[in-house]
Amino acid sequence: MSVLVQLSPSGSPGDAAAPLGELLTLARSRTGDDRQRLLLAITALCEANPPAEEISEVLGEVFLMLAQQVERDVRRTLAERLATADWAPHALINLLALDEIEIARPILASSPMLQDEDLIVVLVQATIEHQIEVARRPALSGRVADVIIDRAE
Repeated sequence: MSVLVQLSPSGSPGDAAAPLGELLTLARSRTGDDRQRLLLAITALCEANPPAEEISEVLGEVFLMLAQQVERDVRRTLAERLATADWAPHALINLLALDEIEIARPILASSPMLQDEDLIVVLVQATIEHQIEVARRPALSGRVADVIIDRAE
C-alpha cells in the first residue's frame, strides 16, 4: 500500500492557512487513513522546512504517537523518508531503528541521528539482521565496533 499526501498548495507565502486547516482536520479525525495522511503530511512539511530545535520535543511526541498508530507500510515509507534527515526526532528514529528489519534498514544504514549509544542498543536488543545493518554503516566508532566483535555473531 502506498500513501501519497498532497496538501493544497499555498498561493502566496502568507496563505499557510489552507495546509494548516487540512492538518487540523486530519488531526481531529480518528480514522487510520487520516492518521497516516497526517503523519506523512507533517513529514512533508518538515522536509520542506526543517523545524527549529525549540519545537523538536513536541514534534517528536507527535511523531511517536502517530507512528505507533499507523500500519507497517506507512512506517516503512516514513523510515525511508527520514533515513537521511538531520532534523528528525531522535526518539522516532530510535523507534524505527528497532522496528521490523524492512522498516529499520534505511534508518540503520544512514540516519545521522543515530548515536553510538543508539547503535549499541540495537546491537544488544535487536535481531541479527539489525546487527548486520549496523555493522555495514560507514565510519563506525571504535566503541560500536568493539560491541560487534564482543557479540561474536
